[in-house]
Amino acid sequence: MTSSLPARVAGTCQWILKHPQYDAWATENQVTMLWITGHPGCGKTILSSYLTEQLGSQGLSASRDPLVCFFFCNDTIENQRDAKAVLRSLIFQILMERRDLIGHVKPLLDYDRNGEHLLKSYDRLWSIFCAIASDVHLGPANIIIDALDECEKTSRSRLVQSIANLIDRLRSTTSRCVRFLITSRPYLTITDCFTNYEPHLLHLEERQEIDADVRLVISQRVEKIAKKTKAKQETIFLLERSLSKNADRTFLWAKFALDILDEELTTAPEDFHRILEEMPRDLEATYERFLNKVQAGQQEFATNLLRLMIATFRPLTLDEVSIIDAASRTAETGRRTLADMERHHLRTNIRADIHNVLGPLVRISDSKVYLVHISLKEFLCTSIRRIPDQQLSTQYHMNMPQANLFLASAGMTYLSLDDFSEDLYAKNRSSSSDGSSQPTIDDHEGIEDLDDSMNIFGTLLQDNEELDAGACTTIAQRFSLFEYSATSWARHFAESQDIAPQSVRELALRLSEKHTTAFSNWFRFLWTTKGINMSFPSDFDALVVAGFFNHHVSLETILNKTPSMNDNSLASALYWASRNGNFHSVLRLLQTAVKPDSKTVDRQSSLCTAAQFGHFDVVKALAADDRVDINFEGKDRRTPLSMAAGNGHTEPVRLLLSDERTKADVEDSRGRTPLFWAVDGHHPIVTRLLASDHRVDVNHVDNHGRTPFSWAAEEGNEDVVATFLRIPGTDVDRADDLGRTPLSWAAARGHTPVIKQLKRSKRLDTSHSHKDDTGRNAIGWAAWTGQNDAIKQLIKYKVPGVDEEDESKWTPLFWALEAPNSTTIATLLDTGLVNVNHKDHNGRTALFWAAGYGNREMLQTLLATEGIDAWATDNEGRTPLSWALRLGKQGTAALLENSSQ
Repeated sequence: MTSSLPARVAGTCQWILKHPQYDAWATENQVTMLWITGHPGCGKTILSSYLTEQLGSQGLSASRDPLVCFFFCNDTIENQRDAKAVLRSLIFQILMERRDLIGHVKPLLDYDRNGEHLLKSYDRLWSIFCAIASDVHLGPANIIIDALDECEKTSRSRLVQSIANLIDRLRSTTSRCVRFLITSRPYLTITDCFTNYEPHLLHLEERQEIDADVRLVISQRVEKIAKKTKAKQETIFLLERSLSKNADRTFLWAKFALDILDEELTTAPEDFHRILEEMPRDLEATYERFLNKVQAGQQEFATNLLRLMIATFRPLTLDEVSIIDAASRTAETGRRTLADMERHHLRTNIRADIHNVLGPLVRISDSKVYLVHISLKEFLCTSIRRIPDQQLSTQYHMNMPQANLFLASAGMTYLSLDDFSEDLYAKNRSSSSDGSSQPTIDDHEGIEDLDDSMNIFGTLLQDNEELDAGACTTIAQRFSLFEYSATSWARHFAESQDIAPQSVRELALRLSEKHTTAFSNWFRFLWTTKGINMSFPSDFDALVVAGFFNHHVSLETILNKTPSMNDNSLASALYWASRNGNFHSVLRLLQTAVKPDSKTVDRQSSLCTAAQFGHFDVVKALAADDRVDINFEGKDRRTPLSMAAGNGHTEPVRLLLSDERTKADVEDSRGRTPLFWAVDGHHPIVTRLLASDHRVDVNHVDNHGRTPFSWAAEEGNEDVVATFLRIPGTDVDRADDLGRTPLSWAAARGHTPVIKQLKRSKRLDTSHSHKDDTGRNAIGWAAWTGQNDAIKQLIKYKVPGVDEEDESKWTPLFWALEAPNSTTIATLLDTGLVNVNHKDHNGRTALFWAAGYGNREMLQTLLATEGIDAWATDNEGRTPLSWALRLGKQGTAALLENSSQ
């Protein structure tokens, strides 16, 4: 394993594996954390990759292989830079390996209820992760989060606190083995978040041997340089000693220094001494040196390259960089077609040009362009201001609005080319996604084959959204920069609009004009590829676009130009601004004659959608407006409070509950109040807020006669169940319209912790068996679904009904025959309370049904039971053997014959 590692981390990996802190963490079979810190360039990511592989090969449990999930934070990649991205990835990885836990994500799949932005809700994602981590079926798991310092600060702090709370809670209540491994830079402090537990800390700076790793890297590279330049042994020795002395235990600096040597070193002693004297002493000086080498004629190109790499939402390909560069110069010349732009401005070898201008400051991998390290971005955005060279500082200081403006302008220029003045979708809908033409009626005039004709009609009736998706693929393949420009220009403009020149602002407005082909091309592409779970809208004019993307400059221009705006346009703009959390646009639109409660989209009001997606500032602004109905009943008659509660948005819920106008117990079309939705979403904090409000009836029943507590018991949410059990008025035994109690629902799903909670609360009535409308009790339901542990708990707590019959005269033993294994049957029989020869309304015993099902294992378990009557007859005089033969179950018939001999 170690031999396959880069030399620069091989020794460090072995050091970690032998470190007492790592050993204590790796052998601790409960919820625990290891935090590894190291300075930039020390190889933490490679270490994390290695440890991921190591942990995956270590068994923590004899019964189940360890699960290893990892996430590498990267500030330069949009879907790797915040805590929500971390959680989305970890949940997905867990569920790919533990499919039996998919039930925790069930509510995510109901988009009508929660909206497509649900995956962007931190509260909801954390609730799901928490439920999975708390599930006894998860087994041993290792959760690795690398480079946490590159995660966006606010969400990072929230994630660390959430993990700390989870560890504190799970360590005190369970013996589950979930281990977190986090790596970060030394300045990041997370230990303050822990109250009852101190995580294991491992600082790479403590390892003196890291110098040996750096020396090894230097030695290997210098040896190659020496062979190329035929340097003398004395020179090699001095080079290694000097570089090792100045590396300061940093691999990244060593890499840069060696790159410099590789380019400049000769065998002349005077050159050697000059190079070492001029060698930069730290990373900032190294970056300064490379920037100083950029020739005057290439400085603008270098600046633009750096701008796009620090502002882009994802790594750009070489083709995209090349076209952005060309588009930035096209805007100045007024050229209007792709052909003109490519003929006059496209560089012939963008890879070589990037390398020649920025050298080792960038890396190109899989044709994608990256900054060499996150520390370069930090240097360009902050540190470069401090260097003495004022000209260098002025040229290369990266201002984020300016960087965004560069990408916005290039994207807008590209989308405005004449090539996109025709409908790309009309042209591409007639082509399949692989570029081949779809058949038309004219192509098949003589068709006689029914299958062929049906294929043609299927093509004609193909859903427009599916056709658009295929067209988008073709468009993206044909036009290299179209995908990024269409999906990103508006966001870049939103980040730079305040400094944008008038020409760029006007271009943004032109691209937002409703009836232009340029608008329909890019906006349809964005709508289709971003997975917005709504039909393509027909009412998006420039005002709505401005509200949607928070283009407050465009919004102001439009409103000033047209004081009397169309009511629908104003309402739609407010809806989308509210939905996307665009606070400044919402405030400006509320200053107009807009009707905030108009049902312009999806039968929702602006307040409903802002509450649904948890935009606190927007909810506050809308709730303060006298024109807004704070109890507006939108889709399915759900109120803003219901939407906020269902998605776990704590602060919006607090805000709405603090308003005396709020009706906290309004039921929707399903008879559910906001409390139901908080329970269904597994949101314990929101549940507590609602349940403790005097306006809320905790025993309200929905259209099926079920209470919020009934749903909590079925879902197995221990925190929510505990919340209800602390409320004196909670009816824990209330039966629903099917006659089923919360205990029955919990037992059927195997939620033994909930069963324990109910029993320990001393509020569970066990004086008699609670039967549902079919006569089945909790033990019967647990038996049917094979919940062996739940049955053991019910029996332990003396819940009656282990041998009670239902309306079909089936006892729990009969229902256990439909479970996936024979363990449940054995558990019931071991109680000594079960009549193994009990007959149902057809006169058949459990042995009949086991034989008829053909289940040899269950049949053997029954036959081994003392007192079993293998020759019992049913109402028609059949025996278990004749019943098995009649149903063609030769295997079980043979067992019955052998048992009688």
